[in-house]
Amino acid sequence: MRTLLRVGWSRALSGPAALVARLLGVPRPRVRWKAYDRPYFGSAVATLTHHGRAATVTIEGTADGKGLSPALRYDLTP
Repeated sequence: MRTLLRVGWSRALSGPAALVARLLGVPRPRVRWKAYDRPYFGSAVATLTHHGRAATVTIEGTADGKGLSPALRYDLTP
Protein backbone atom coordinates (compact mmCIF):
# COMPACT_ATOMS: atom_id res chain seq x y z
CA MET A 1 0.00 0.00 0.00
CA ARG A 2 2.83 2.42 0.82
CA THR A 3 4.38 1.81 -2.61
CA LEU A 4 1.07 2.58 -4.30
CA LEU A 5 0.70 5.81 -2.30
CA ARG A 6 4.26 6.89 -3.13
CA VAL A 7 3.64 6.25 -6.83
CA GLY A 8 0.43 8.27 -6.58
CA TRP A 9 2.41 11.23 -5.20
CA SER A 10 4.90 11.07 -8.07
CA ARG A 11 5.22 14.28 -10.12
CA ALA A 12 6.03 12.14 -13.17
CA LEU A 13 2.49 10.73 -13.13
CA SER A 14 0.62 13.98 -12.54
CA GLY A 15 0.66 15.06 -16.21
CA PRO A 16 -0.58 11.75 -17.67
CA ALA A 17 -3.16 11.41 -14.89
CA ALA A 18 -4.50 14.91 -15.61
CA LEU A 19 -4.71 14.07 -19.32
CA VAL A 20 -6.70 10.89 -18.64
CA ALA A 21 -9.01 12.83 -16.31
CA ARG A 22 -9.67 15.48 -19.01
CA LEU A 23 -10.35 12.75 -21.62
CA LEU A 24 -12.88 11.17 -19.25
CA GLY A 25 -14.62 14.51 -18.74
CA VAL A 26 -13.49 15.13 -15.18
CA PRO A 27 -13.50 18.90 -14.54
CA ARG A 28 -10.30 20.63 -13.42
CA PRO A 29 -10.14 20.96 -9.64
CA ARG A 30 -10.94 24.44 -8.31
CA VAL A 31 -8.27 24.10 -5.62
CA ARG A 32 -4.59 23.53 -6.43
CA TRP A 33 -2.13 21.94 -4.04
CA LYS A 34 1.51 20.98 -3.91
CA ALA A 35 3.31 18.32 -1.88
CA TYR A 36 6.12 19.84 0.20
CA ASP A 37 7.35 16.60 1.69
CA ARG A 38 7.09 12.85 1.18
CA PRO A 39 3.95 11.00 2.29
CA TYR A 40 3.63 10.52 6.05
CA PHE A 41 2.32 7.09 7.06
CA GLY A 42 1.89 7.53 10.81
CA SER A 43 -0.98 9.07 12.72
CA ALA A 44 -0.87 12.84 12.35
CA VAL A 45 -2.57 16.02 13.54
CA ALA A 46 -2.50 19.29 11.59
CA THR A 47 -2.66 22.67 13.32
CA LEU A 48 -3.35 25.93 11.52
CA THR A 49 -2.01 28.97 13.39
CA HIS A 50 -2.86 32.46 12.24
CA HIS A 51 -2.11 35.96 13.46
CA GLY A 52 -3.74 38.68 11.38
CA ARG A 53 -2.90 37.89 7.76
CA ALA A 54 -0.05 35.47 8.57
CA ALA A 55 -0.71 31.73 8.71
CA THR A 56 1.36 28.62 9.39
CA VAL A 57 0.42 24.95 9.23
CA THR A 58 2.18 22.41 11.44
CA ILE A 59 1.74 18.66 11.02
CA GLU A 60 2.72 16.60 14.04
CA GLY A 61 3.06 12.85 13.92
CA THR A 62 3.62 9.87 16.19
CA ALA A 63 6.58 8.34 14.34
CA ASP A 64 8.83 8.09 17.42
CA GLY A 65 6.14 6.43 19.55
CA LYS A 66 6.64 9.00 22.34
CA GLY A 67 3.82 11.39 21.53
CA LEU A 68 3.54 14.07 18.89
CA SER A 69 6.59 15.54 17.20
CA PRO A 70 6.69 17.97 14.25
CA ALA A 71 6.74 16.23 10.86
CA LEU A 72 6.25 19.37 8.74
CA ARG A 73 5.92 23.10 9.34
CA TYR A 74 5.04 25.44 6.47
CA ASP A 75 4.41 29.18 6.28
CA LEU A 76 1.28 29.77 4.17
CA THR A 77 1.80 33.50 3.69
CA PRO A 78 4.02 34.94 0.95
